[in-house]
Amino acid sequence: MGKNNITTLNADNVNKDSPELLITPDQDAERLRLIMDALPALIAYLDNDYRYRFVNKAYADWFGYQIDKICGKRLSDLVGPEQFAKRRAYLERAFQGETVSFDGEIVSLRGERRVRISYVPDMDEHQQVHGVNSLIWDISPAQQAEDSLRKLQHDYVALINSIEGIVWEADAASFRFTFVSAQAEHILGYPVSQWLSEPNFWENHIHADDSDWVIRSCREATADLRNNDFEYRMIAANGEIVWLRDIVTVRVEDGVPKLRGVMIDITRQTQNEEQLEFLSNYDS
Repeated sequence: MGKNNITTLNADNVNKDSPELLITPDQDAERLRLIMDALPALIAYLDNDYRYRFVNKAYADWFGYQIDKICGKRLSDLVGPEQFAKRRAYLERAFQGETVSFDGEIVSLRGERRVRISYVPDMDEHQQVHGVNSLIWDISPAQQAEDSLRKLQHDYVALINSIEGIVWEADAASFRFTFVSAQAEHILGYPVSQWLSEPNFWENHIHADDSDWVIRSCREATADLRNNDFEYRMIAANGEIVWLRDIVTVRVEDGVPKLRGVMIDITRQTQNEEQLEFLSNYDS
């Protein structure tokens, strides 16, 4: 692969008293071959004519050829004109001395696979490029896992936003929200961005008659790492009073307490209870 710096050892340049074992260039090349064949990555070397001069076992197995059947072939003969056209611009950059990486698809014996390809130029001390080392990793499993995770995240957000309540997370020390579900805007009228950006959003929008005892109760429960469940009023963006039942869970992550909860709008329920209480105490 390009020029090497292996010096041929002979009787004139060897210290006969040296206990070191002598490794010939052929032995060195064989060891390199064994190392390359043990790697899971697909490794190849292309010369200036885009011909294969070396491939490891994984590369040959990928396409179902013997190693000696690939060496000497042009890249386009192995991967096809369409795939070669997609890679040519990257190869040209590599032959200009640039290391390039990109993702693409390659058809193997197992079908089309998602891969990450890197082209590393083989340059001598004069910055002349003699060829390009091609390294290919199969990222299909990682891509599938990433797609599955993305779908799970999408489904999770959809589930959270479908709950008839405000799902939230907050810092236990400051009560600053780090997450609120989309229902927050529907129930109280404030945009989610305001919940997250305003440091004291929660304290600032609790009804004045409830503020002191609610904040005190929450601080005490948090200090005791105790879950709590309480009802209080908040002022909506339109000025209306909204009764909320706040179910709060305290959890500890890396020694730091964090809060997570669900605020349920119980305004109608509370109004109904107040009306029933009124009717029970006053003769119609």
